[in-house]
Amino acid sequence: MSGAEEDAAEEEEVEVLENSVAFHVLDELGGEGEIPAQQVEILKDRYQRQHDAVLSIYENEKKFLDTAKDLNTKLMTEKIKLEKALAEAETQQEEVNLKRGRIKDLDKQLENTLDEEATLDLRAQELEGSLRELVEQISNQKAAEQAAFRPLVENMESQLHQQREQLAQLALSKQEKEQAKAADLEKCAVLRDDLETTHVINLEQHERELNKVKNEPGRVRKQVEKFDTVWKSMKKADEQVLEDQALLDRKMEELVEKRRAVEDQRSKATLRVQLMKDSVVSIGQDFDEISRKLERARNTSADLLAKKVGLDMETRIVSEDIRHSMDDRKKKEQALDRAQRDLRRKEGIIKSLRQQIPPLQAQKKELDKDAADKRDENSKQQLLLDEIQNEVDVFIGAYLKQEGVEKEKRDEVLVLQEALQDLRQELSNLRRQNADWSKHLRFVEQAHAKLEKDYQAASRLSKEVWGQVHMKQMFEFEARRKLTEVAERQKEFCAAYEVVKNERNKYVALIQAASQKLSEMRERFKVLGNEIEILKLESAGKDKTITETKGGIQKQRAVRDAFRLELTRVIHKINNGNQNVELYVLEIDKLNALINSLERDITLLKQKYEEAVQQRNETGIQLIDRNDELCILWEKSNVHELLLKKGEMGVQQKLEDLRSCRLDLGALNRRMVSMNRGITDTAQYTERVLILKDQLRAVKRQSDTLSAELENPSSKVRKWRFLGDAGADPDHDTLLAKRQWLEERLNAKEEQLLEKELIVEEVTALSEKLRVQAIEGRQSTLKMSQRVNQFQAKMKEVTRQMMATVSELSMYQATSMKLGEEAALLRDASAEARERLRNGIAPTDTAEEEFERLRETEGQRRIDQERAKARLQEEAILHSNVTRTTAEPRVNAYIPEGAYGLPKAYGKHTPFMPQPAGATMRHIRNPNPKPVEI
Repeated sequence: MSGAEEDAAEEEEVEVLENSVAFHVLDELGGEGEIPAQQVEILKDRYQRQHDAVLSIYENEKKFLDTAKDLNTKLMTEKIKLEKALAEAETQQEEVNLKRGRIKDLDKQLENTLDEEATLDLRAQELEGSLRELVEQISNQKAAEQAAFRPLVENMESQLHQQREQLAQLALSKQEKEQAKAADLEKCAVLRDDLETTHVINLEQHERELNKVKNEPGRVRKQVEKFDTVWKSMKKADEQVLEDQALLDRKMEELVEKRRAVEDQRSKATLRVQLMKDSVVSIGQDFDEISRKLERARNTSADLLAKKVGLDMETRIVSEDIRHSMDDRKKKEQALDRAQRDLRRKEGIIKSLRQQIPPLQAQKKELDKDAADKRDENSKQQLLLDEIQNEVDVFIGAYLKQEGVEKEKRDEVLVLQEALQDLRQELSNLRRQNADWSKHLRFVEQAHAKLEKDYQAASRLSKEVWGQVHMKQMFEFEARRKLTEVAERQKEFCAAYEVVKNERNKYVALIQAASQKLSEMRERFKVLGNEIEILKLESAGKDKTITETKGGIQKQRAVRDAFRLELTRVIHKINNGNQNVELYVLEIDKLNALINSLERDITLLKQKYEEAVQQRNETGIQLIDRNDELCILWEKSNVHELLLKKGEMGVQQKLEDLRSCRLDLGALNRRMVSMNRGITDTAQYTERVLILKDQLRAVKRQSDTLSAELENPSSKVRKWRFLGDAGADPDHDTLLAKRQWLEERLNAKEEQLLEKELIVEEVTALSEKLRVQAIEGRQSTLKMSQRVNQFQAKMKEVTRQMMATVSELSMYQATSMKLGEEAALLRDASAEARERLRNGIAPTDTAEEEFERLRETEGQRRIDQERAKARLQEEAILHSNVTRTTAEPRVNAYIPEGAYGLPKAYGKHTPFMPQPAGATMRHIRNPNPKPVEI
């Protein structure tokens, strides 16, 4: 996942948290003053941390599932590799058995050849002298070969000792790996315990939150009941106002009747003018009082209606909050059930893995036992080889001293040499097997490292993919929820707008009726004033001026009340906007402070990161030096392998030489037999042989005496020279002192070596810690940078929202002004139309034309319907004898491009129309083309 995608996901998560029910409840409580702002921020922070913890738990559960699956697959692959290795070992064992069978066949052939040689020896008794000479030559050649082979054998023994040391090192490394494996198992157990504890803690937190939320519906229900009681009381007050208004209307009617009675009695007597004047004044005062009460009642009714609309909106908001809280509760319960199911599934996976561990441990023990058996067998073979070598040396010495039994000893020597050759062959086979197993071990280690890399890459990719899927699901769910909320609010606002519109129209009609009645009353009062003016001009003029001033005052009051209502609405909107702006400013200040603190933390982390990088570089240099030393050791091992190969090649060359010597010996024996057959005067040769034997005995006696003289230090024949003090050995004290000095020097070197090893261990541990710190610091810096980007994006979003709200308010203001103008125009037009209707004229100038147009369209529509009915009847009559079909008509003509647009037949080349797919098409699989790999 890229950084931009991660930032977008975190922004979406922050928006989800800000739009949650808990945040809304906290904001409402903070706005009402029940909870201080600092505590509100603390509670929001706690809720966000709990939300992050729940998300991390879900992600960890998914990661653990993926790791368990990967480990299971890895275990299966290791089992398959182990089975393959066992099969290869069986095939190799079969090959070894075949080779041993071949060796036995060769041994049999060799025994046959030895028997033939024995028969030839019996036949060649007459040439014993020459045979002895040949035997001496062979013994000398064997001694030379042994002298040549001895350094090679010693070199091979040293290489064998080195290989044993390497095997011991491998065993130590194996033990270390086993210890690391045990440590990893302990870590897994600790992580499992931590997971269980976190799960229990989260369950407790969810239960506490559930207990908190359980009381919310009751509290909201109580608030709704309170609102209902208030609404009922307001409704009762409204009814009381209506009753008062009805009483006032009845009083008005009574007053009108009284006024009529006074007008009837006006002509009876002129003496009652003063009484009429007093009654008119009282009636005017009553009328003013009634008008004022009516105005107050109208104002109170308008206020009550506004309060009613507000209470309806509040009840809808409270019901929405209740519904959201219930939805959140259901979501949390579903998340809890999902977490429990995941926990049970993980426990099953862990049980299956624990069941698979014992057979693997048994296999490991069997392999360790086989390795120990191989080592024991190798040591036994080495001891047997040493014993055989010692026996060979002893037999050779005895063979040189005992010449009388040379024939029997020669056979024994040959048998021992063959046994030695077999043992050497077995040793070479064992070394070859050891080399093959070491190669196989390296191959398995490389495969294990590769699998670990693949597992890390796959786990990283799966983590990114799961994170993207989870964030997209959350974003989709939140978008749908917002869409439903906006749709519901739009419906509610539309309903409220319709209610307000209807009420406004009702009150406009009432105002018009009242104004009309008022005009009628004014006319009546004018008539009454004219009549009274006939009686007395002064009273009539005063009444006229009073009525005019009262009418102007009433108009001004109505205009003033309208302006006051509009002013209160505008002030309410302005106050709401100012509150929102103050909240946004406070939030921006908080975000700026948080950004500054994060920048300071980033600088500190950069310094720590630079120090860690410097230490990492130093440890890297030390690791490079260790790597160079390791390369040197590998070069030495390669040199030893080359020497071993050269030694094996030399042994094979000597075996080839021995085989050629045996072939030459057989040829000489055959030649001797043929020469014996061709010789005729054997008596002469026998005498010569006896003479030569006597000479040989004399020479041997002389050689024995000379060798005895040479071995005797006091002999006069031996030449020697006195060395004096130059050849004297140091005394015992000097040797002891030198030995003690050498031991002290050795101890000092060993101490230095131990100190260096301890230093190396400490440096490696520190480098490991620094590497871990560097990784953690890198992750923390990444998180801090992501949070900074998130807050910056949030600030941009808030400013954008503020600008959008300001522009939206301006648009609403413009539209309200425009709608007010349109309403005024329509009101004037409707008043004019009513006036024209009263006068018996059309409401508008174009009304007659529109009426005529509607009549024409209605007549044309009626004519078209009659024509369509007639056409349908004609078609039914025409097609009554024609066979009906539901088939799709086949196209046999087309319209060419031209000026006329007349159809033209296709001719031969009609377009192909395939048949519809039948019922058997469901058994046909769609083609799945494979992608082309370049």
